[in-house]
Amino acid sequence: MSPMSQFNAAQLTAIANELNTDPLGYGYATHIAAGQYADCAVLLNTMTTTNITLSSISKGDLLKITTSWSLQLSTGKNLSGTAFTSAQIAHWQYWFQTLAAADSTIDLTDQTILGMLSMAVSDGLTASTTNVTQRLGTRAEVILALQGASIEWWDVAAALGKLNVKAV
Repeated sequence: MSPMSQFNAAQLTAIANELNTDPLGYGYATHIAAGQYADCAVLLNTMTTTNITLSSISKGDLLKITTSWSLQLSTGKNLSGTAFTSAQIAHWQYWFQTLAAADSTIDLTDQTILGMLSMAVSDGLTASTTNVTQRLGTRAEVILALQGASIEWWDVAAALGKLNVKAV
């Protein structure tokens, strides 16, 4: 029985386009000619210098990132040196407590969470929240625009039409 690709037809087409055009010069052609699909998968799963937008983040990662926000709040002044109001301090203390009790995965597409991130910038806790909403991605994550995407050798073979692998 052949392995089954986790990717749909459109995603397999995106993988094939990447492999056939090799826009970043990874050298896929040499591996494809030798039938080394696993080597292509390794290249596709290699971290790049391109950011991807995250749809979720672990609570632990978010707590690590927001520790500096909590420290900023404890100074009593925002990044521009203006004093926080008592309402802002109470609001953010509540938010940090809520975050600590939250589920293990935080949905970064949730409008309430996005609003809180925006408020962190406007309140002067941080200059940017891109360290929360983005991270460097693998080539697979970039070309598929899919956080956590990981390509196997049979996905490469299926994308190239070299193996009777079924797409989902």
